This record gives sequence, structure tokens and C-alpha cells, in this order.
Amino acid sequence: QKSFSLEQVAKDSFVIANSDGSKAQQTKQSYIQQYLSFYENISAEAFENNNPIRDTIVKEIPYCTITITKKDKSVLRAIVYYMPLNGRSKMQFDDNGRKMLYDLDHYYALVNGDKDFALVQFYVWSKILRNYEEFFVKPKPRK
Repeated sequence: QKSFSLEQVAKDSFVIANSDGSKAQQTKQSYIQQYLSFYENISAEAFENNNPIRDTIVKEIPYCTITITKKDKSVLRAIVYYMPLNGRSKMQFDDNGRKMLYDLDHYYALVNGDKDFALVQFYVWSKILRNYEEFFVKPKPRK
């Protein structure tokens, strides 16, 4: 429901399609340009290729998959997974006192052709973990 694809249709013009492929024409181009610029500074906190829970994590349903098709038609992909709660997780319980299932500050990601297993910070990756609705002009409140 929150998935989207962006397609470049001219030098500085993009269209966005929702998860069923319906293309929207009323997107704010500056939102898309800013979103794309966020990819310039995305990094991993650490590579954990020898992490003993890697095989278990990648069998889970991913949080999301980010796929980029470059102009030369090569494809870059990151499959992002929830990181299970652990002793280093800052938030252990929710507001109702229930034990959290996942770390809210970190995710795992398969990157580099699924060869590398990376620890990524929500703080860094949150700017690219957007949803479809965020690309539209926000209506001004009525007075």
C-alpha cells in the first residue's frame, strides 16, 4: 500500500506510480528531486557478513526492498530487514510496558548483489524509507 516506483520521463521530470502501477501526475517535482539526492549519502554502519543470524534474518519477510535501475540498465538493490531486539537496543519496551520485537534504531540490509549483510541505522536510512503519499503537494489548512 505504501510502495511506489519513480520513472524519469525527461531531464528533470519524474512520474510516480503506486503499488498497482497507477501513475500520478500531481507530484511535486522538488520532493522527488530531494528524495533522489538523499541516495548520495547513504551508508552502512558496519558489514556483518559473518553474523551468525544472517541466514535466519534473510529468510524473514523484508521490511522493504529498494531497487534502482541506472541509466546503463544495471540494477542496484537493497533488501532491508528488521533487526531483532538485542541487549544493545536502546528501547526494550513500548509505552505500554510490552517487550519490543525489533530494534527501532537499526535494520539489517542485503546489499552489493546480496553478497554483503550490513547493519544500517534508521537515522541514516529513514530519509529514503519513504512512502507513496509523501511525494504529493500537501494541502494548506483552511482558515
